[in-house]
Amino acid sequence: MAKAKGKSSASAGTRKKQARKATEKDDGAGHPQQQQQSKKNKASKKHGKGQPKPPPPPKKFIPPPKPPRPAPDPLDALGLASILPADLVVILRKLSKRDGVTKGRAVEELQAWVADVEQREMGEEGVALAVPVWLHHLPSLLLSPTRRLRQTSSALHAALLSPALPSVRSTILYSLSSGEQPQALGAWLLAGNGGWDDAVSWTTASDGDRLNLSEPYLLDPLLIYISNGIRSPFTLLPAPFPQPTSQPPSGASTPKRPGPPAPTPSETRKERLAELEESAASRDARIRTAGLVALGWVLEHAPEEGVEIADGLADVLESGALWEAMGARDGEQMVRRAAWGVLGKLVGRSNGALIEPHLEPAARAVFANAFEEAEPTVRAGIWDGLLPFLRKYPQAWEIASTPEAKDEEEGEEDEDEDEDEDEEPSPSPSPAAPAAPLPQPISSLLTYLQLSCRSPSPQTSYPSLLLLLSTLPPALLPPPTRSALLLSLLAPLASGALPPPYQARAAEALLVAAVECGAFLGVREHRAGRAEEGRMVVREWVDAVWEAFVGREVGRDARRVGAERVGAVLGEHVARLEGTDGDLVTSALEPISTTSLALAAAPPTAEAVKLVREAVGAAAAAEVEEGIEGRLALFENALKGCGKEVFADSSLAETLDTLALITLPHLLLSPVLSSRATTLLLSYLAHRASASHAVSAWRGTLAADPPTSVLRELLRAERAGELDSVGLERAGAEGEGVDERVLSVAGRVVGGKAEEGEEEVLQGVLQSAQTERFVSALTAESVTTLLTDTLATLVSARLRSAETDATPALASVLRLLRAAPRATVAPDAFVAAFLLPSSDVRSAGRALWEAVRDEEGVGAAARARVAELVGDVSVLASPKQILKTASVALPSTSAAAIDLVTSALPELGILLSTITSYDVPPSLGVLDPLVPEIREYDPPSRPADKYDQQGLSSYARSAGALLALLSSDRARARESPAALKHVLALGQLAADERAVRGSTIAFGPGVEDRTLREIEDTARGVVANALSHLAEDVPPEWHAAAVGALRKGTESARSSAPDALVGLLAGVWGSGEEGPEPVFEARLLRTLLEGVFKYGGPGMQEGERWLALAQDLFQTAPHTAKALLYATKDLVVGSPRLARMLNELASRLSGVHSSRASTEGLALLRLLLAAAPPLDSAEEFLPQQRTVFLVRSLREWVMSDDELDEELDSRLAELFVHVAPIVQNLEGAHWDLLFDLVEANLEVASLEEPESYVLLWHSLRLFGQLMDLAAYNAALNNIWRDRRTIAFEHLRNLFLSLSTGGTASEPRSRCADLLIELVQRMPKSLITDESFAPLVRMLSNPSVRVQKVAYHLLTRLVRRRTEALVVEAAVATDQQVDIKLPPELFNVLTASIEVAPELLAEDENLRRETFGRLLAWLLAFEHFKGASFQLKSAYTEQFRSTDAVASHLVPLVLGLLGVTDKPKPFDLGPWSVEEFYTEYFDLDNVPALLTLAGHVYYRSLHHASALIRLWWSSSQNRQLTLAVSTFTAKHFSPLLIRGELDRLREPEAVDALKDENLTIKIASGANEVTASYVIDEQPMEMGVKLPALFPLESVEVKNLKRVGVSEKQWRAWLLAVQQVVAAQNGPILEALTLFRRNVSLHFEGVTECAICYSIVCAADRSLPAKQCKVCKNKFHAACLYKWFQTSSSSSCPLCRSVW
Repeated sequence: MAKAKGKSSASAGTRKKQARKATEKDDGAGHPQQQQQSKKNKASKKHGKGQPKPPPPPKKFIPPPKPPRPAPDPLDALGLASILPADLVVILRKLSKRDGVTKGRAVEELQAWVADVEQREMGEEGVALAVPVWLHHLPSLLLSPTRRLRQTSSALHAALLSPALPSVRSTILYSLSSGEQPQALGAWLLAGNGGWDDAVSWTTASDGDRLNLSEPYLLDPLLIYISNGIRSPFTLLPAPFPQPTSQPPSGASTPKRPGPPAPTPSETRKERLAELEESAASRDARIRTAGLVALGWVLEHAPEEGVEIADGLADVLESGALWEAMGARDGEQMVRRAAWGVLGKLVGRSNGALIEPHLEPAARAVFANAFEEAEPTVRAGIWDGLLPFLRKYPQAWEIASTPEAKDEEEGEEDEDEDEDEDEEPSPSPSPAAPAAPLPQPISSLLTYLQLSCRSPSPQTSYPSLLLLLSTLPPALLPPPTRSALLLSLLAPLASGALPPPYQARAAEALLVAAVECGAFLGVREHRAGRAEEGRMVVREWVDAVWEAFVGREVGRDARRVGAERVGAVLGEHVARLEGTDGDLVTSALEPISTTSLALAAAPPTAEAVKLVREAVGAAAAAEVEEGIEGRLALFENALKGCGKEVFADSSLAETLDTLALITLPHLLLSPVLSSRATTLLLSYLAHRASASHAVSAWRGTLAADPPTSVLRELLRAERAGELDSVGLERAGAEGEGVDERVLSVAGRVVGGKAEEGEEEVLQGVLQSAQTERFVSALTAESVTTLLTDTLATLVSARLRSAETDATPALASVLRLLRAAPRATVAPDAFVAAFLLPSSDVRSAGRALWEAVRDEEGVGAAARARVAELVGDVSVLASPKQILKTASVALPSTSAAAIDLVTSALPELGILLSTITSYDVPPSLGVLDPLVPEIREYDPPSRPADKYDQQGLSSYARSAGALLALLSSDRARARESPAALKHVLALGQLAADERAVRGSTIAFGPGVEDRTLREIEDTARGVVANALSHLAEDVPPEWHAAAVGALRKGTESARSSAPDALVGLLAGVWGSGEEGPEPVFEARLLRTLLEGVFKYGGPGMQEGERWLALAQDLFQTAPHTAKALLYATKDLVVGSPRLARMLNELASRLSGVHSSRASTEGLALLRLLLAAAPPLDSAEEFLPQQRTVFLVRSLREWVMSDDELDEELDSRLAELFVHVAPIVQNLEGAHWDLLFDLVEANLEVASLEEPESYVLLWHSLRLFGQLMDLAAYNAALNNIWRDRRTIAFEHLRNLFLSLSTGGTASEPRSRCADLLIELVQRMPKSLITDESFAPLVRMLSNPSVRVQKVAYHLLTRLVRRRTEALVVEAAVATDQQVDIKLPPELFNVLTASIEVAPELLAEDENLRRETFGRLLAWLLAFEHFKGASFQLKSAYTEQFRSTDAVASHLVPLVLGLLGVTDKPKPFDLGPWSVEEFYTEYFDLDNVPALLTLAGHVYYRSLHHASALIRLWWSSSQNRQLTLAVSTFTAKHFSPLLIRGELDRLREPEAVDALKDENLTIKIASGANEVTASYVIDEQPMEMGVKLPALFPLESVEVKNLKRVGVSEKQWRAWLLAVQQVVAAQNGPILEALTLFRRNVSLHFEGVTECAICYSIVCAADRSLPAKQCKVCKNKFHAACLYKWFQTSSSSSCPLCRSVW
């Protein structure tokens, strides 16, 4: 092929190099330095000239990564296969098969199962349990290549989410909301149906029945899944789908895509058909389309605010997958169409912020594919993405027109190749070089137009050309290109390329598009200052259009548009050019012959006017009412056509005046003629030149009180300007208008009773108030005032009550005020727009707010209203909601709101002073030693009207708002010490309220613990952040400056504070300068100083400065001094100054007389305790000798007759906690003092009196300290043993008082925990029988720890009572011993309880109650341990007679374990049920509670097996008995059988069965025991076999070999063995012992009982002792007693003589 003229054969790199050399010759000839540098650069390449190129690096084989291991099937991983029904498991197993047909059948079977779920085993509960399996397989099902499988799976998924299956729906949504199923969630969205829209939402406060996609842990994986579906669809599919090759870029040749692998001989025909239903290319295209549609859905529905999707879309945008999708291969039309739809949504999202970083690749992809697309289905959707994109980014034309730059590596390779080529300079370019080619976007556009928009119906595309052309930069449209554009646009007319059958429509659309585009281009050139160029454009385009449609050689398609239509279109657009430039009109008309078309209508002729006059006169003279509508139409047409000429006739004008003044007002009231009459009236007013006649007609109309429809039409005309030239200004003033009517309508509107159209009328009247055409200005002002007042009233009512139903009236008032906006309504408009719940009100409120927001002072007024609402307790909205809304709606509200709140700090300070003026509960002293002890504490009253719905006071709301603002702006918190003080105060108040409810009036009774915890945690975080920044770089000199500033006083410190940190300390510095020293501020000071020392890291020297300041305040501000000591003492531990201070305080305290102990002594004692180092400190509190003197003086206080303050008891106990370790090696009277103090304090303290909690707390600490010291000190231990009994008795009584409940509080919990810890070390002897009833009640205590300790103590008491009862029953002869379980315990066992296992995870109280009931049953079975046979029989009989086991125990444990008639039991396999350690039980661990239930069931089978067997065998529910059998055989029977056999091997059992004639054989494999008794070398054998379902099934006693006894005797012995195990809950060991005694005694000559034929009684193990006086036969007492009862006589069973 011949080379094109002027085109070089060199490569691109060579041409670049030659061009560069030519440039250097022209520009760099006189610059040798540049040439030298060029040579240097050239020589510095990898290889020099003439040298061979280095060989390419060898290619290394990189193995592909191994595919990830698929997730295990939940059917096996979660153990669901053993829980779900067998047939359902079979269906679910099929879902994991590779065969599509099998999967489809499985889905259909599962669909049938769900449709008939109520009739299925386990019902809806079974389907809910199978949800993990369904979600595991859902991605592969919804993305399956089999269409039917996809459809059925989607339908089934929608059915599972239907409201008819609430538990299944909630389980699916809960599993998906946990974020653990991102593949299922993404596949569900890609599937496009299946109930998606009804199951998701974007609201933050989701109601639980929808997935909240705004959560990042759901949205981010979803976007990644969508991105993978667009980029690499095959990654969403499980193996073994083949991985496709990468998608080629747009415009590149498409390699042949591999098809599905050839089926192996082992594959069946069914599998091949299922896999070949959809090719790999079609499958990938389908998934990519679904991914793009899903991405578009997210872009369209995700809220702009609060939802961040940019990071999730970065991958798909940066990779170019979206741009490649626009040019997807042939056959992937839906991919391309979906890509264009996503482009439009990307542009509309966040004002194009998502697409802007990727504008260049987007622009190139858009223009590479937009005008090349020929598929009609795709073309229909291109405009949705193309036009928004170009309107937003018109520079995309220029970007796509610029050649794409090569990569650097590619350029280097080209240069390397060029070095081997001939370096001779190329010939200089020819002067007549061809013109530069058109840019790619322009070239594609021209081709697109030439091919009639590449569409079978171009009439749908031509209307968009003007919009497309408006985005084209003028620089890309020079005159030649513009001409080419014109020719390309009209080319289809000449070539006949317009496709049938709608050529006429297409030609007309092309005509309009051509004229519009020409006019637009001409006007644009004219406005750009190129007037002449604009005229040329207009002339050229009009000429071309005229020639194409009306010229001599008109094409077939052009002739389909008539000349009249062409002229009308041209005339319409030419008329529009008049407003721009008259020359443009001239230029447009030049090519057109003026005789060819009439572009304008001719004026009316005289003959026409004459005819009109005659017709109007005749119509006016007619008196017949019929035809009135026609006459009105005639009048209207006459006025419109030649109104001026009509009114020129005086008689005709008079006729029309009469018509307007008299007739029309009456006709306006007619429902039929009002519309025609209104139109005639407006025509009359428009053409009547006489202003007086027009005003008269207008006032007559208004005076007739026209209907609402007429007023609406008149107001419409007024808004359209039709009345501006009539002269009707002030025609409605001075009562001439509809004032009364408007006032009446306004009353109905504000009352919510407006009729249809009245609101619109009122709105129009307000808009025209200035002209006074309808009402006077005074009336308009009255209406506006009424609306303003009503708005304020309704907004205030709606803010404060959710029951107010004034939404319609409020929305109407807002819309009406929009017609006459004024700045005074701005605050109420803002509240309605952003704080009220109704959408109608918000919409109307926002419109009004937008109308007034820019007026002066509006923003400040709105912010002031926000600050007012924040502190208003009657407002329903929380401060956080108000500020959050305001920060979004108001500009700069965040900082401004902080200013507003901080400007109210003085008021907040007053509120805080009022709150802290009340005494706090003295029990808080357990938590905070700065809280003073008050014996007569009166809680403050808290009326409900002082708190909002959350229980917050005005101070709590305002300070909470300040806290919310500062938490979001931490830097501002560090700059505002006064604000930070209130944050700290609010956090402390919340902590106090959490610890003791009712401790402060800052919070109401209804405040939730969650709210208090949130306030406390947030405040702690804000303060910690501020202190960490403020104190981080504090120099050592700062402490001296701070101490100096604080010494000057509060006001001086605040005014001269060197920094914000000192100002903050000064804000809480309560030195008592202005009144009583505030304790609350001392607590805040302590907290702040601890934070400063924590983050500032001061040394001992700096700490001593603060210590000195505290020492100076001992007399003047003791609370502040104590706060300083508590905060500083950890810094100065080991400091000589601290040691000296402690010695001085101890010395002064030792010298205080007992008469001053309650005053001076108590104050010194408080300071000494505040300065005491921690107990775990290595430093000594006081020297031993000083301590002895101190204790001696304190003993004198206690022994004196002076009246001492009650606080001294707790302070002395606290002091002795520090003193006891110092004097532990000294003997003396001080130990009596310590023990007397502990005993006295514990005696008077009570858990029911919060005022004594501090006393109890320190006394318990001292008690524990003494107990610990006594354990390691022999001398002290002797004293401890003598004195501990009384203290432990008080301790026991305190512990037993926990059974009565009490008001929960943190101090009480602290005391109770310490009490529980000490009680567990109490001697056994102190746990008496009197404690049993209180301890049983404590099994229902709200504290789990109390329950466990009570159970521990009860267990010890039960064992001791059992030992005593065994001895008492054994020694009793004639006197019967009452053997029963204690009634207190038995009442707990038989109390009703309803346990729902599914509620245990949510209900803590239910878990606690269940735990206590299970402990009670364990205590009941504890009575069987170590009990004699007589006791066990009595307990069993008590259970049997009351039916306690069957009615209470069995439903409880089986219900907890899920052993019901529906097979879904709790799996006890991982747990051991033989033992359970209650001390390690955690109430939040539900499986532990269920395991405890299993242990209780194990104990019941062990101790009360006969009763369980009786219930099991008599149950009528066979499904339940089958479930119990399966559950027992699996988890309990093996343990019980092994235990019975192991017990026979124990040494005690061997001793019990020891007999030279008896041999016991144990066959563990067969679960059988054989007893062989040898008589005269002849063995007598019997066997006991334990069934697999033991003990639900009774043991089998086998008759192996009888020797030396009668059959009756032998059967009696075997029956006794059977009775011991089966009916009396006895172990096999006891049964064998009975058999041994029967045999041995028989052969020893002992006579058997004549009733039971057994020697040893099976009931009480006694021998026959009751002898008949007549027949001399002996009987067992139990057998004889039963004979007397059953026979109703007292005769001998044998001789019948009276006994």
